[in-house]
Amino acid sequence: MQSTFELDATWEAEHYLDGAERERIEKTISMIPSGINNLLDVGTGNAAFLAVLEERLAISQIEGLEYSEAGIRNKLCKAPVRQGSADRLPFNKFDFDLVTCLEVLEHLPQPVFRNAVQEIQRVAGKYILVSVPYQENRVNVTCPQCNCKFNPNTHVRSFYKRDIENLFADFELTFLESFGNKREMYFGKYRNVAKQVFMGKKFPKQAVCPLCQYTLASNEMKKSVTMKSGSNKLSLIKRLFFYNAPRWYIALYKRKGI
Repeated sequence: MQSTFELDATWEAEHYLDGAERERIEKTISMIPSGINNLLDVGTGNAAFLAVLEERLAISQIEGLEYSEAGIRNKLCKAPVRQGSADRLPFNKFDFDLVTCLEVLEHLPQPVFRNAVQEIQRVAGKYILVSVPYQENRVNVTCPQCNCKFNPNTHVRSFYKRDIENLFADFELTFLESFGNKREMYFGKYRNVAKQVFMGKKFPKQAVCPLCQYTLASNEMKKSVTMKSGSNKLSLIKRLFFYNAPRWYIALYKRKGI
């Protein structure tokens, strides 16, 4: 089974430089402290963040690290992107004034996650900037071609305020904000079941089936293929039971004692 992250379709530029993703990138850049001379982006993917950063700020040294060969192959930035894993960073202690890790930690299995947190602390000399999904209720979708059920975002954990506050032992949290917009459901304990019924049948345009590598064909993108939807009724139910919630947390940490 080929990893979703090793498919070129996962890293197509239009998924990352428009709409909500562009909003996230712009917000992240606005959070970067002054006086940063070098920056490492851990899990940079196709480096869309670094590409926009290069246009916005004059930082002497910018570097990315990415596990996926396909991500590196489709990189959008001029800065170098090294292949490597977040739990074994090929850098020295305090090599970077700022380490960013954006929409990465939610993908990592527990042993990798635990070691990645330690590695990020090790190489960050002054600051760490992290973004993660806001209190995500993870829901699977079904591939219309092979019926494989999977999380379209390949997320394995959710983050709440207490998780973010206690993430890095050697750093203090200096700023935390929730931002962006997503549809969420009332009635907490029934939320996942209802989302599976009302939203789980929709196959997102950025999703790639991990079993058969199915993705929406280009002529289907605008339709955002929904199987057996019951449209008018579903639309009314969604208005009654769903509300707007933040999409992301973004957090800035400063090394203790500096």
